[in-house]
Amino acid sequence: MSKLTEIKTINSPCIGLCDIDFDFTDICRGCGRSIDEIADWSSYTDENKILVNEKAMQRMKENNS
Repeated sequence: MSKLTEIKTINSPCIGLCDIDFDFTDICRGCGRSIDEIADWSSYTDENKILVNEKAMQRMKENNS
């Protein structure tokens, strides 16, 4: 009897609107991630991706307030 496993992926918060003002911050205005988080995304574990997504969401909320 074979056991099926469900594969889950953690999606990037990227919305295709890359806008980073390097004079003031290293945070993308489109997704809320830092330039390092964007560059390192593919090497992150699922747990790290979840944490980065949470940080990015918080940054976006703070910037839109």
